[in-house]
Amino acid sequence: MILIVSDETTEMFRPVGPKELARIHQLGDRAFPPRLPSQPVFYPVLNEFYARKITSDWNATSPDTGYRGYVTWFRVRAAYAARFEIQTVGASWAKELWVPAEELDEFNANIVGLIEVVAQYDGKCGGEVAVEHSRFTCPVCGYPDLCDEPRPAVGGGSYEICPSCGFQFGVSDEDRGFSFEAWRSSWIERGMPWSSGNIAPVGWDPAVQLTRLEAK
Repeated sequence: MILIVSDETTEMFRPVGPKELARIHQLGDRAFPPRLPSQPVFYPVLNEFYARKITSDWNATSPDTGYRGYVTWFRVRAAYAARFEIQTVGASWAKELWVPAEELDEFNANIVGLIEVVAQYDGKCGGEVAVEHSRFTCPVCGYPDLCDEPRPAVGGGSYEICPSCGFQFGVSDEDRGFSFEAWRSSWIERGMPWSSGNIAPVGWDPAVQLTRLEAK
């Protein structure tokens, strides 16, 4: 393994999904996890625009990632990075390095400082969201993927409609007078149907959802 000792660094980015990000956190935010057998090359990219485009166009549009994607930023010792030829993939701004998977340990050893998340995209919630953004659980039916807090601490409702039970926060309750409990009972009596016009997520189970509320 070659470890280059130098103060000179090169800024790089990498789009990742939630599973890879979780592995990065497990490694102390100082290394990228090993590649899978089907992934012979590791692709860091050389500008934020390109990383954001991959994240928004690919990670945040895939059901495999839960429609979530993250842009990570990190620095690599410049003398080490210079060993790799810069690859331009299509557009002039689409620049990346091709690091063989078997050299990833060496690449990780030449990362300086921490790997940081600088942008987050959520395809279900309109695209780019705050880096610390998380989804919320419906207090009526337990659906776990609401984009906005149903009843923010500042007051009022989010006006988001739960795609599972159809409750609209700030309308079903404040304007129409339904309590969470009354709406839930009605929804259960109707057989707990998926209320959105879009197809329910794969594996959606309304009975399992309700156990989330019971556990609170």
